[in-house]
Amino acid sequence: MLTGRRPGDEDRMNIKTFIIDSKTEYKEVTCRDKKINKYYELRDSGEHYFSIPDACIDLQFVKTGKDVIPYVCGTHLEGTDKLPGQNEWCFGVKFNPGIVPKLIRPEVVKLICSRKVIEDEPWITELREELGRTSSFEERVEIFREIFPYKEQVGDIDSRVEEALEKIKKKRGCINISDLAAELGYNQSYLDRLFYAATGMSMKKFSTIVRMQSAIRYLQEDKTDEVYEKLGYYDQSYFIREFRKYTGMTPRQWAKKSQKRIV
Repeated sequence: MLTGRRPGDEDRMNIKTFIIDSKTEYKEVTCRDKKINKYYELRDSGEHYFSIPDACIDLQFVKTGKDVIPYVCGTHLEGTDKLPGQNEWCFGVKFNPGIVPKLIRPEVVKLICSRKVIEDEPWITELREELGRTSSFEERVEIFREIFPYKEQVGDIDSRVEEALEKIKKKRGCINISDLAAELGYNQSYLDRLFYAATGMSMKKFSTIVRMQSAIRYLQEDKTDEVYEKLGYYDQSYFIREFRKYTGMTPRQWAKKSQKRIV
């Protein structure tokens, strides 16, 4: 696996999305950008892979034969086993949680647990054509950065939703939603409606996903025995069931996994 950075880039959030086998070719470039989390590329190995909920919207450009097909992908709400495709490569752009490109905002709720082909707009058409001419992942990253209308597509989000997002992330998902709403000075139902309309999920579901992503980070640091307490789970068996629902493994299985990579 290649993980790269352009000068000045740094890994802002260690978001993990896929469990892949050792044969699958994967590359990524993480970003210091507040809106874009990473660029990545998967090449099918013919093996199944597992998709982990990450609360993110992705743009994906899939090379199949001579065509490059553009998709927008919403997060899953539970871990999902995926079948391999018949693609040369899948180039993806992952936005940070809560960031939804303008093109997609009207349909963000419908995108949860699904993906759809993006209707061609001038910049989409140009991206398809230019990406189809590239020969490397690094070229595709540069092409996307040159063509994507960043300022037009990823402007500011509702300040109330943004504040809720940041507080949930800062607490690693260990937060009482009613207390959060009270702290921000809003009725819980009202704030949750705003949050749902902007992200496609409730604040509670987003908090759970953030907590599971935090658990993955702790386990990667070999903190298997203490992770559930750090994340506010008072019942270890409940944490184990939740972790398995989101990753397909128990924490112990995760720690002992072989021939698998989390990316």
